[in-house]
Amino acid sequence: MKIGIYKITNLINGKVYIGQTVNYNKRIKTHISKLRTNTHHNEHLQRAWDLYGEENFSVEPITECSIADLDKLEIAAMKEYDSVNSGYNLINGGQKFRTFSPELRKKMSNSLKGRKFSDIHKRRISASQKGKVINPESIAKSKATNKMNRANAGDKNPNAMISDKMAEQIILDLHDNLPVSFLVLKYSASQDTVYNLMYNKTYTNILPEIREGIKKRVQANAEKNALLVVQMYNSGVSQNKISQELNISRNTIRRLLKTSGLDTKIHINQYANTEVTNQIANG
Repeated sequence: MKIGIYKITNLINGKVYIGQTVNYNKRIKTHISKLRTNTHHNEHLQRAWDLYGEENFSVEPITECSIADLDKLEIAAMKEYDSVNSGYNLINGGQKFRTFSPELRKKMSNSLKGRKFSDIHKRRISASQKGKVINPESIAKSKATNKMNRANAGDKNPNAMISDKMAEQIILDLHDNLPVSFLVLKYSASQDTVYNLMYNKTYTNILPEIREGIKKRVQANAEKNALLVVQMYNSGVSQNKISQELNISRNTIRRLLKTSGLDTKIHINQYANTEVTNQIANG
């Protein structure tokens, strides 16, 4: 199965986690990797995994289906297994109808309260503010700007491309690490719309508790990919092959190579066959 509904089952108490995916193998690998490193986004499932042990959990596909049926079948599976009330799902199923429970909203809010700055951070803030004098006019202007920004936040903005609800759905999908190309098709949204949400540039009032985490993860992956691109290119791998292996556009590859000070002429390593190149080099 590639596209469909899956479940993670606690073999001791029978509780389950239901999920939907467009890439089953990749999704399950991500789940297990996060659970093993204690970095899973679902704290309820993570605690159970830590308590009962990996050997007491099973993972299996439930239903293979089309992308169009994912939401409907996920909702049905969650109801069948009662995975929200009696299992490990924290939110209701289906991307279109996904909502946070009051308990989860409170938990997200509380997680940000009482956060302390480090001593270094405090000193930097203090040093940056020393000697600054803010006149009343600037204060009034700042208040007016903030008021206008709040009034025009999200879909209240006359230039808004999507609704707050759709923005929330896309953000949750980004949190689940779904690819941008898939989200563009799923929501009929532009790439710019999805990328701006990914990098927390727009609709910043929606799900702020997870936005920065998404941005940092994307940036970390980008840095990792940049290193891989350079390593593969220096090893004689063609730009076309790098593009296919890492699922990165040719333009992005050329930009990364140029940033690293490498020759980015199109003909360099464009269609090179590494195997043939090695044979020639070895005589």
